[in-house]
Amino acid sequence: MKPEKPENQSVTLRSSLPPEQALNALVKLSRKGKLAGFDQLDNLTFRLQIFGNPYDHAMIGRITPADSGSSIELTTRLLRKLPTIMIVVFVLATWPGVWLTQSMMDIYFPGTLVAKYTTIVYIALMVLSIPALWKQFTKSQTAAREHTQEVTERIRTTLDAKPDAKPATD
Repeated sequence: MKPEKPENQSVTLRSSLPPEQALNALVKLSRKGKLAGFDQLDNLTFRLQIFGNPYDHAMIGRITPADSGSSIELTTRLLRKLPTIMIVVFVLATWPGVWLTQSMMDIYFPGTLVAKYTTIVYIALMVLSIPALWKQFTKSQTAAREHTQEVTERIRTTLDAKPDAKPATD
């Protein structure tokens, strides 16, 4: 079963509280330590941290006025910093390593079978690590999805909100 991607999650909640009062309730909740990384971006927009261990996510919330209350749209996205670092490290570990190992084999074992196929063996060993990295990423996605659900539920109960009948659009 393929895990649902948290960066594609978008939930809309409806609360009877006016927008400013809803935001103040979330600020109070964050001061109690219940909303990790809470940061008010502008008047009615905020950001939270969603833990994925090690691939964290950010939840962006937008509060808008709605009939007799407010509408809170929560969108979760993958923070791209760590995946980018992992890809750069993987590429930089592969190609200089291939060249260095190949040149060392050519110096110490010139003309042998070991020196001839070093590049193929080195790349094969690097490719073998891809499934482990993918497993780490999918576990992180699952953890982030669970944390997203916890945070959404915490926000929903704090604001006494109900899920919107219409699905939110990305």
